[in-house]
Amino acid sequence: MSPTTAAGGIQSSGEGWDSVDDDCMLCEMEQCTHWYYEDDELVIADNLVGRPFVIWKDHKQSVSIDELQTVQHRVRGIFSDHELQVIMNMVPDHWHAHIVEPGGDRAYLRFE
Repeated sequence: MSPTTAAGGIQSSGEGWDSVDDDCMLCEMEQCTHWYYEDDELVIADNLVGRPFVIWKDHKQSVSIDELQTVQHRVRGIFSDHELQVIMNMVPDHWHAHIVEPGGDRAYLRFE
């Protein structure tokens, strides 16, 4: 499958979601927000509060260095000057990262 992107968002292919956990909200994620990018490995989308994040499609807690480089490359193609913040509060067992502006507000990423 080739990556799908469009200025107005994308339509999910539903492909590539491996090692699915039936109880994981990210494995069961439906396209109810703006999706910027999807390929066989990852999705870049707005979360439910409208902030961009990236989700690795395999259900696992961490990614390899090579996978992280893939994530960074894909994110830079859309959000050139943004940073990744790997803070997995609400879904601690499925790797995802929040995409934030350099020096931007990160308070929303932490839950006390």
